[in-house]
Amino acid sequence: MTIRTATAADLEAIAAVEAACFPAAEAASKEEFAQRLACYGDHFWLLFDGERLVSFVDGMVSDQEDLTDEMYERAQLHAEDGAWQMIFGVNTLPAYRRRGCAARLLERAIADARAQGRQGLVLTCKEKLLPYYAKFGFKNEGISSSVHGGAVWYQMRLRFAEKEEEAGATGASPMISVIVPVYNAEKFLERTVESICAQTYRNLEILLVDDGSADGSLALCESMARCDSRIRVFHKENGGASSARNLGVREARGGYVGFVDSDDLIAPEMYERLARGAAAAEGGMLSGMVSEAGVGDQIQSGTVSEAGAGGCIPSGGAKPWGQELTDRGRTDPRSAVLVQIGRDEQDEQGRPLPPALLPPEREMLIPSEAFMESLLLYTGDSSFCTKLTPRALLLEHPFPEGVMGEDFLLHMKLLPEIGGVLCLPDTGYHVVHRAGSVTRRLDASQFSRSYIDIVRHADYVEEEVCVRYPSLQRQARRFGLYERLDYLLHVPVSDMTGSNAFYRGVIGYLRRHVADTLRSPYLDRKSRLYLLLFTIAPRTLRRAHKALRRL
Repeated sequence: MTIRTATAADLEAIAAVEAACFPAAEAASKEEFAQRLACYGDHFWLLFDGERLVSFVDGMVSDQEDLTDEMYERAQLHAEDGAWQMIFGVNTLPAYRRRGCAARLLERAIADARAQGRQGLVLTCKEKLLPYYAKFGFKNEGISSSVHGGAVWYQMRLRFAEKEEEAGATGASPMISVIVPVYNAEKFLERTVESICAQTYRNLEILLVDDGSADGSLALCESMARCDSRIRVFHKENGGASSARNLGVREARGGYVGFVDSDDLIAPEMYERLARGAAAAEGGMLSGMVSEAGVGDQIQSGTVSEAGAGGCIPSGGAKPWGQELTDRGRTDPRSAVLVQIGRDEQDEQGRPLPPALLPPEREMLIPSEAFMESLLLYTGDSSFCTKLTPRALLLEHPFPEGVMGEDFLLHMKLLPEIGGVLCLPDTGYHVVHRAGSVTRRLDASQFSRSYIDIVRHADYVEEEVCVRYPSLQRQARRFGLYERLDYLLHVPVSDMTGSNAFYRGVIGYLRRHVADTLRSPYLDRKSRLYLLLFTIAPRTLRRAHKALRRL
């Protein structure tokens, strides 16, 4: 889908969408739209699916603070240099609703209004839609004077100055560098970048790192950079997402770094919320949030006790967040934390999928050992896309290149060096599942090398991490067993031979750890049974499992 502003040639399509979205008493007429297009066509945002107009947002600009009925009727009131971008309508064809169409247009309208130097945006809506617009930063100002269509309307306002004040409440608002590795992402990259440009946190830069794309991704990156001065584009030979991320970290100007995959989306206030968390961490305001006790599967449910952080995060420190990192030139592990926001899952059409993880019910600091435990038990989030990370940390500990599961492995290496992870009770990152991507295969029969790499990561945990954290040995052993089970459930039967050294090592591990399989408190009955059967007759079980999946 593509977004553009309107011309007179779009009149028929705009009027048709309006008629499909509103009752006759509330809908603008074709004649009214003709006047609006003549006066402020550049303040129409149109979303097309191919050649079909499926959604649009429109509204004049005015120095008046309130949206009045007269504005709907007199397009000549538009003032191009006005302070406030009015939003008259957010219209989406019924067949395209609940697919994120309206959100894309609102994010674009907000980003454009900010870039044009407006004070903010104003809209009116019915009561049931107040929570929806609040997600974008609009605040309810009460019942409007409007009697448009004989309905009761509420006026809502998004003030950019207010948002900046909130984001920088603890001092200055330093730059956040958002890095997007790009590889053959032409079909969906624009929407991803739009969601970053629409952030309510203003002081950020966007680094698009083209990793040797063979399609039109690089040209698209350069085109978007010409439209937004915050975007910088880099090109390199193909080397994988980790190498693209590492290049971005080296080129970044911000004290904190965020990552967005080229096919995912982020909520408008994601980095604003992460910035507040980082400010709290550097201001020494996290003491007393959570105990040092192992939390296991309690992290995501928000049930950890509040007995105190055990001294992980020192108190004090009045500098604006990010400044201390600049002064030190490197990260002090006693005070550094990662800040994490929740994520959800959706398909390519924007339909929600069952959540893999839930954010906590309240803000909580998870000490490093406890967060590491959560990753080993699959109750924590190992993605760096949901986190704000001090750039100095990533300069000292770059992403491992040439392997899959690099986020997990970097966490294992990084967590012992920092104070913990601050988890926020918000959802801000939207994972879009697309068939055929690196980790999301078109065909379940396709074998990804990630199944091999994660087994090697499990070995690293047992051999290296558990030396530092001996209390995690049982959790690490369970992780090693489970990842080998995942490997055996996906490896082609043709690879299960004596000449395959890696396969022989997997079976040998299972046979050496039968006692752990029987006794581990972290294995469910089904996994325990599969592990024991693979220990006895791996090829027979694999063939049976493959046959069952075809039924």
